[in-house]
Amino acid sequence: AEGTTVDDKVVAVWYDQTNNKLMYSYNETPTTSITGGNTTASGWVTAKAVFGGLSGHENAGEYCQLTVDKNGGIHIAGYDPSNCDLVYAYLSAYNSDTFNTCVVDASGVVGSNITIDVALNSSGKAIPYIGYYATSCARPKCAYLVGTSAYTDGGANADDEYTGKWECAVLPSASKINMQSNQYNK
Repeated sequence: AEGTTVDDKVVAVWYDQTNNKLMYSYNETPTTSITGGNTTASGWVTAKAVFGGLSGHENAGEYCQLTVDKNGGIHIAGYDPSNCDLVYAYLSAYNSDTFNTCVVDASGVVGSNITIDVALNSSGKAIPYIGYYATSCARPKCAYLVGTSAYTDGGANADDEYTGKWECAVLPSASKINMQSNQYNK
């Protein structure tokens, strides 16, 4: 709640380059963990791999972005450098044990320079909207979960074919981004 520390929680994702995994952790007492200049990692739960259960995509997570929906759900998008795919993970709450994961887009080299936002549909379901770059066509793309789909429904199958569970589209643009000099642009 704004103006109080009673409900404050902190969630974090980072790409562990030593183990090539996207990691997730949270802290339920962020304000008490820093009292008195405490610089230890107290209050943080043991980190876990986000895409560890997504077969063939365990090393995904570069360019990761995270957002929290109005219902407290955690939405994470990342790039899989091994397969050149855009991947997604969902937790129903910050302290849930299991990530719901899927491949959103696997058409060409896609998924870098990510942005993510969430909107509730008329049923109150959080629908993730992911902006990302498609190197293979040198254009930005946007993907969103089709309202009736589950968070585990992939937008692409094992043969890199679209499933219709996610709507993925190239955004029309007359200009191209020079990724060599602007590699951190979103």
